[in-house]
Amino acid sequence: MRQIKSEKSIERLYKMIRHKSMTLTIDEKQYEGFALNLLEEIPYFKENPQHKGLHMIESDPIGRSIVWGYVDKGHAKTLVLYGHHDVVDVSVYGSLSDLAFNPDALKVQLSDLCQEARDDDWLFGRGSADMKAGSAAQLTALEALAQEEGGLNLLWLSLPDEENLSQGMRHAGDLLNELSHRFHMTYELAIQSEPHERGPHKEAVIHTGSVGKIMPMIWCKGVPVHCGELYNGFNPMGMMVEVIKAVNLNTEMSDKVEAEMVAPPTFLGWMDFRNQYNVTTPEIVGAYFNWLSLNNDYQSKMDQLKELCIWSIEDAINQYNYSYNQFLRKHGQRSHCERNDCEPYVLTFSELIECLPQEHSLEAYYQLWLNTGEHNQTYPHEKMFFFVKWLMEKVDIDKPYIVIGMMNTLYPAISSHQYYLETLQSTLQHYEKEEEYPINIKRFFMNISDMSFYAPHDEGIQVILDNMPSHFVEEPYFSKKNLAMPTINIGPWGKNLHLKTECVYKPDVEKHVPELICLVADILSQLRG
Repeated sequence: MRQIKSEKSIERLYKMIRHKSMTLTIDEKQYEGFALNLLEEIPYFKENPQHKGLHMIESDPIGRSIVWGYVDKGHAKTLVLYGHHDVVDVSVYGSLSDLAFNPDALKVQLSDLCQEARDDDWLFGRGSADMKAGSAAQLTALEALAQEEGGLNLLWLSLPDEENLSQGMRHAGDLLNELSHRFHMTYELAIQSEPHERGPHKEAVIHTGSVGKIMPMIWCKGVPVHCGELYNGFNPMGMMVEVIKAVNLNTEMSDKVEAEMVAPPTFLGWMDFRNQYNVTTPEIVGAYFNWLSLNNDYQSKMDQLKELCIWSIEDAINQYNYSYNQFLRKHGQRSHCERNDCEPYVLTFSELIECLPQEHSLEAYYQLWLNTGEHNQTYPHEKMFFFVKWLMEKVDIDKPYIVIGMMNTLYPAISSHQYYLETLQSTLQHYEKEEEYPINIKRFFMNISDMSFYAPHDEGIQVILDNMPSHFVEEPYFSKKNLAMPTINIGPWGKNLHLKTECVYKPDVEKHVPELICLVADILSQLRG
């Protein structure tokens, strides 16, 4: 095994942490120049300055770029090393916020709060684990491999905006295509180096895939009525409550592969589209939820959600009629009548479009809505919520109903487990025994990550795009470029991500992660035809 310059990894990591890069701040933008300087410290890039650069993200609000460095070994096959350099904010640090980017001083202050702060093997600071440690380890491996004769090509990417909208990875396809043509290379494997957690046996973890995610949006339309005459209308909040009850924490909606299972769906927010107090019940309410997955069978997921929404309307109607009959009985009047006997009605967004008056295209309707001046929402998903609510008001449906759409947030699940078994397993098992470094192979990285963007596109994705309102009127966030290559995650042991006690295990940064990356590069080099 080659010698890894462990002191370089920790030195780089200290520099990275000290250079602030909170998402959507000028510091994140300025980090790009700093990352280029890190590349310039590597001898290969001093000799080949044309093999590094910045790729600007088109129409980015603060003009961010992807940092890249390419080591050319004169062959086609290329190993991609990638990770994000943005970090979350430091509000959780409270009075220690000024020390969030000062690892040593922060560690002293946390010594009474956290056991790891009394252990020399742990390094603290915002971004220490998520995920500058992985990037530092990658650069150490890159430097070691670049100095050796032979081997395969290497491409290092440092990406902005993983913590917000994944803008870095969404636009990486353009860069990867451009570089493949410029340097006549093909991509064999991509390695991400996000941190992992360890169980009681303290085993390192390598992930051979990543969880996927969709974010359905739900609109419930009722019949508005003054609160004093409730039974003359139908409050859509009753429907939405039933939808939330049916979906939230529903483990029947959780995918499972062997022993690995995703967390069930959970709602993240809802709105009634009104900006002032009103004693009339709302006409339309909306909500959205997070739905993780281990497969990309989107049609089945849409069918399952639609069925749950039908049941939810039925439950809301039953609850309405029960309440009305109780109200009558308590007033000494005849009960056992159905004030609301409408059939459950649930539409997907694509079906809603078909119900619109055909005098305009959807794009034209969108422009008409923009002209109303009702589009000053801060976040893109809020914008689409208001647009679809406006469309629902144009549809001639005189009974309560639900519309299901998809937010412009799509992370396909990806699995490279078969690739791992066929290509990497035996050699990595040998490393595990030789170094006495136990490794647990898991099929899925269970936090949303940039790994998803290497998933191949297939026809199943169309049902999501067809029901994604923004897909028809704005550039989709999901990358149009089909990167389609195997990807795995080899990262350091990290703890307490996004908390003030965030920390990373230094021996992984110094030794194990760089060695494993180099070992994978050796394996792929031997396979090169």
